[in-house]
Formats: sequence, structure tokens, C-alpha cells
Amino acid sequence: MIGTTVIRLLAVAALALAVAQPADAAKCKKICKTELAGCKTDFGAAKTACGSLTGSEKKACKKAAKAAFKGCKSGLINACKAAGDGTCPSPGSSSGAFAFLD
Repeated sequence: MIGTTVIRLLAVAALALAVAQPADAAKCKKICKTELAGCKTDFGAAKTACGSLTGSEKKACKKAAKAAFKGCKSGLINACKAAGDGTCPSPGSSSGAFAFLD
């Protein structure tokens, strides 16, 4: 009886974790809305700058711009998840998780 109860609790916990992770990403997307808009603006500017290039250079430029946008976006979302306090720190900043007091 106790064994089946423990197994059921573990199954419920696993399901809760599986459901909670996408919700965290969605929450962070909402919290970091303005920062993500900045990433998108930078992406648009980079694509516009690629317009003066031709051929394989233009293709490489657009590919680099897209990679930078994805990096910016995932960096913000990951920093938000890591902070866990409902804030959207910039990817390069300290979220306070490792702050040392003198």
C-alpha cells in the first residue's frame, strides 16, 4: 500500500515538473517582453545591414544575424529562469544569486 502511494506521488511530481517547465518559459517571455523586443530590433537592424551585401556574403550575414537573435533570446529566457524571482536580468549581469556581502 505504501509502495503504490509513493509511486503515485512520484508520478504526480514528474508530471508537475513536465508541465511547469513550459509555463516557466512562457512566464519569462512575458516578463522579458521589452528585452526580447530589443533583441528583435537588433535582429532587424542586422538584417537591414546585410542588404548591401550580395551572394554568399549576404547569406552568411543573415545566418549570423539569426544566430545572434537566437542567442539573445535564449540568453534572456535562461537568465530569467535561473533568477527565479520574477525579474528579467540581462544575460551578462549577475542576478544576485551569487552576490557576496562584505
